[in-house]
Amino acid sequence: MNEKTKNIILIASGILLSSYGLFAIGFAIYRGKPSWIFWFCYIAMIILGIGCFKKDGLLMASQINLVGFYLVFWNIDFYYQLITGNPLWNITDFFFKELLLIARIISLEHLFLFPLSLYCLYLVKLESKNHWAVSLFQGTLVYILTIFLTNQTYNVNCAFHSCTSLIKTTPYYQIIWYIISGSLVLSTAFIINAIPIFHNKR
Repeated sequence: MNEKTKNIILIASGILLSSYGLFAIGFAIYRGKPSWIFWFCYIAMIILGIGCFKKDGLLMASQINLVGFYLVFWNIDFYYQLITGNPLWNITDFFFKELLLIARIISLEHLFLFPLSLYCLYLVKLESKNHWAVSLFQGTLVYILTIFLTNQTYNVNCAFHSCTSLIKTTPYYQIIWYIISGSLVLSTAFIINAIPIFHNKR
């Protein structure tokens, strides 16, 4: 692929991702639910868009680490329920209940965010394998802010109780969820670092 085509794809992807993220946050504020702006996916879309514009592989990989595994689980649960009509892990139950059309459109970002971000990372390439550190710092910061600044009713980032039947809500849930999330971030980073197509050949 020539450089011009690559640049066009990255700019178009950057516009799509950042616009989608900003629209989601704007809609949350419009609905009078500012707690929603802390959803990891909303933040990740904007930063991934910036990563596309800057051709910054580290910035892009750090966001993929944060949302990668969750998006995989979300998609499996979504397509299972779409095809069978029955819930699997209860992650996407909200989508199949009464939901505003705009909210449905915003939720569809879960379907394209992971493959698109991986493709963009493939185009940009990574210069450093330390993106996991950025992910852990950002993830910890957003998680703490979510706990202290958001309305528990909305359960943003599943910070207050489990969003899935796979994990039980216990008195130690927040600690357990943080450990699980950190483990998934590091696992995603390890996989990305192990795949040659995401790195410049030396």
